[in-house]
Amino acid sequence: MEKQINTDTTNLQKLSNEFAMVRFGKVTMQNGERLLIQSSGGDQVLLDPILLEAIASLGHEDLSRILVVANEVRD
Repeated sequence: MEKQINTDTTNLQKLSNEFAMVRFGKVTMQNGERLLIQSSGGDQVLLDPILLEAIASLGHEDLSRILVVANEVRD
C-alpha cells in the first residue's frame, strides 16, 4: 500500500552514505509538527514527536531488528 503525503518538500535536507540516501525536514500539519522522511525509492513517512521519542529510546539492537523486518517486507 503506497502512501502519498501532501506537504511542501522544497526545503528538505539530504542525508546520505554509500548505502542509502534520504531527504528530511520539519513540516507543519493541522495537528502539529512532524518530521517528514523520504527515501530515494519514493517511500515517505511522517513521524510525530511521540514516535520520535520512542525511537530515540531504542538501543542499537532494537534498531537492528527493525532493519531486518524492513528488509523482509521489501523482498
